[in-house]
Amino acid sequence: MEHEMIGTCNSCSYSKGFKFGGGRLKFQNVCLGPAINLKTGKIETVNYKMYDPINYKLYTNEELQSAHPEYLSKYKFGNFTINPTGNFCPSCHKKTFDFSIKVTVE
Repeated sequence: MEHEMIGTCNSCSYSKGFKFGGGRLKFQNVCLGPAINLKTGKIETVNYKMYDPINYKLYTNEELQSAHPEYLSKYKFGNFTINPTGNFCPSCHKKTFDFSIKVTVE
């Protein structure tokens, strides 16, 4: 399943929509998720199965996430896991960026 998600900062009100996961017909080679473009500092949607780690840092990276207890739910698709709260905001650079699902597409 592929989700349309939105990230919103609780501190500066920055928000960004993105796709998360892979569709039914493309899940084996496409898994979309949020990442920081290291050159521009902006959040982008990348295919985590085929991305350039020199240019992008995925939100699975511990540097972009705050400590999140294991018992709290997370968003998962395959090996790609992101915390729903306490993520790095590309606008204000605080860990106040939260993810939520808007729509699920099969």
